[in-house]
Amino acid sequence: MAQFREKPRNGEKPLENVLRKERKEISSEELLREYSIGYKYYKQIKLIGKDLKKSDLPNLIIIDSDLSNTNFEGSDLSGGIFNKSKLLRANFVGVKATECSFNNSNLSNAYMAYVDLSNSKVQGSILINTNLRQATCIKTDFSESKIAESRFININASNGIFRNTHFLNSDLDYTNFTGADLTNAVFENCNIDKTNFSRAKIEGAVVIKNNLSKPLAVYLSSLNK
Repeated sequence: MAQFREKPRNGEKPLENVLRKERKEISSEELLREYSIGYKYYKQIKLIGKDLKKSDLPNLIIIDSDLSNTNFEGSDLSGGIFNKSKLLRANFVGVKATECSFNNSNLSNAYMAYVDLSNSKVQGSILINTNLRQATCIKTDFSESKIAESRFININASNGIFRNTHFLNSDLDYTNFTGADLTNAVFENCNIDKTNFSRAKIEGAVVIKNNLSKPLAVYLSSLNK
């Protein structure tokens, strides 16, 4: 039996009482059935079946697993942990993912329009060709992540954390970084001319275009002239 000793949330059973044995494959139907009787922790699994649309799965924990192509559209995943997992091409449209953790995961090609990631952690993750259009990312932590070839358009990322985050060839038009921490962030060949950086912390942040680098503060100042 796997061991996991994270402190349980208020009202939850101790995790050691709700663990399941590690197994290579589990269907979405099995996961829903086991969740309904109290199993909420999975490790090193491959989800097959792929359809968890409009499912209520708060506080679900799936670590170091393959959830690629899974359809979570319209589901409640709030409080969940999905660290070190593959979420390639997963559908998160309209998902409630507040206070979740996706640290060190691969969210490339995921469709995440209208997802609510408020107060979540996406640290050290990879988002290549990821669509986060009109997502809510208030106080979300994307530190140390790589966001490339992605649509980061019209996102509410106010008070978010993007320390050492590398944006590459991505569209950030109309995204709201008000009060965000962008310390040492890199915006390489990105659309940011219509982005809101009001009251953001931008120490060490740089803009790179055509292999020329300049401080973000200098770049923003040039836009206002």
